[in-house]
Amino acid sequence: MPLPQPATFDEFMRLQHVAAINVSGADHSSWNGTYEVQPYALTDDGKLVLGSAGWDHTIRYEEARVLTPLRNMFRDAGQDVGDATLLQYREALAVVYHENLHMLAGPGTEHSDAKQDFRIDAVRALEEGVTESFGHETLDDYIDELQLDRVAPGIKNVVGLMAYERFTPAADTLAYELATLDRCDRFEMLRRLAVVNASGKWAVAAGVIADRYGLGAPHFAKERQFTERKITNAMWNQFGKLPGLSAVGSHQLFGRSAAIGRRAFEEGSAIAGQHFARRVSFGGVASPGRSTSGWGAYGARGGPPPSVNRRPGSPER
Repeated sequence: MPLPQPATFDEFMRLQHVAAINVSGADHSSWNGTYEVQPYALTDDGKLVLGSAGWDHTIRYEEARVLTPLRNMFRDAGQDVGDATLLQYREALAVVYHENLHMLAGPGTEHSDAKQDFRIDAVRALEEGVTESFGHETLDDYIDELQLDRVAPGIKNVVGLMAYERFTPAADTLAYELATLDRCDRFEMLRRLAVVNASGKWAVAAGVIADRYGLGAPHFAKERQFTERKITNAMWNQFGKLPGLSAVGSHQLFGRSAAIGRRAFEEGSAIAGQHFARRVSFGGVASPGRSTSGWGAYGARGGPPPSVNRRPGSPER
């Protein structure tokens, strides 16, 4: 059942996080209910920062590209405004949804728990890649949840571009490989990664691989913790290369980023495979099993990664 359609900009802003929780099936949002104007800042690529999810759990939005279009959308509710204006609305909504996805967290955790890990390039890369990819795929669901197509008729008929071109192919590819290992679909794995904080995403990824190689039994708890850290470090070594792809031509960027995602999975799996081989050689009882990592309700959308397409600065867009 969708949320009540917000009649005003202020009502929409009060419901922004609830819709993100409902669409994703997350446990909760860390948003503190406060939003502010995003101070002028540029990304590593020299692009204007349109929003950020602060470690104080405040969300900040750029005035001209995000807040003003959304105020106009509610001021002109129900009117035929043309595709160019609808695209402005949709891209502003994409920023709001993106920042609210950053604020999602699993049971017993908060967004800010990942502040120190976010200093690591690999952690930031997966956080932004997963958030952007999941947000792009489910933006229409977010619009439906808030019934915003009644406010801006035709808003689902225009499509904006994805951001974080360096990170999304790698994140999508890693999600696809993990899903194949875990016998679920890519979208469900992407969702499981999206509903936890930046540190939790790596715990989910390493947990899937560790479970598959027989580390799920309670008596392997200490061994599992050590092996998962080695798996995570191996994958970090690959994802840490993604920021350096910024100078690569756009026609090569997708393939190189996707290759890094694939190598990260392969290297993490190789660590788990070495552990598996040692246990077998010493008479262990390894039994590859299915992962139970991740939280929230199941969402079904499958298929391979689509070929489309800060330190500790807050996650941003």
